[in-house]
Amino acid sequence: MRAIAVAIFVLAAVEVFKSIYLGRKIHMSTVTGQQALTDLDTLFANLTAAIQQAANEFTALLQAIQNNNGVNPGAIETLVTQGQGLVANLNAAVAAAQAATNPAVVAITIAPNAVTMQVGTTQQFTASVTGSPNTGVTWQAQSGTIDANGLYTAPATAGTDVVTATSVADTTKSVTTSITINLPFTVGVTVDPATVTVARGQAQAFTASVTGSSNTAVTWSALSGTIDPSGNYTAPATPGTDTVTAISVADPSKSAAASVTVS
Repeated sequence: MRAIAVAIFVLAAVEVFKSIYLGRKIHMSTVTGQQALTDLDTLFANLTAAIQQAANEFTALLQAIQNNNGVNPGAIETLVTQGQGLVANLNAAVAAAQAATNPAVVAITIAPNAVTMQVGTTQQFTASVTGSPNTGVTWQAQSGTIDANGLYTAPATAGTDVVTATSVADTTKSVTTSITINLPFTVGVTVDPATVTVARGQAQAFTASVTGSSNTAVTWSALSGTIDPSGNYTAPATPGTDTVTAISVADPSKSAAASVTVS
């Protein structure tokens, strides 16, 4: 009786398998193209044929038992074991078929995004791939150059560029990032007031303006008088002329000077 029960279960599982196939095919027809459906038909046809053949062979063995009342219990146990193996194989085939009809969707992201940089400079990009054990990507740049590791070098001219990362696992999946390429910044420094008369020993406040850099700090110096880091100048005790200088911290080659008449 156990052998017959196993046989019935195998045949029932085949019918369940067919039902799963039809349901998956209907689902796939709404989300994939004809080639995917053709591949799916082939997969299920092969699996169904293999399972049906195994079930038929097992059923024939059971029929032989039914026609021979002298079969010993050991033979039945052997058939039960064989049937259980068929059931296990069928379950594995169903699971594989379900996985095949629900493949992981490959997705890719890139960082950083929307970069601004200067001509000739470099920027490291990284790409993250999900949905596949193969996380490799290929890199491409329209104007600049980018190596296999995602290290980008901006071209020698200002403008815009686009970097693309394409999944190796699924070449239909890619992501892009935009790059704004600027000419090198030119730092400029001005001092206010540019000329001033200060009585001996008296104070005068100076301010410096820095353009072309986010770092607007300066260092101050005076030839005769004294000046603190905030630009507060004190004239010397003797009359004459003095020079106050502000030097850019961002670019020490850029500076501006003010002329001071000490009265």
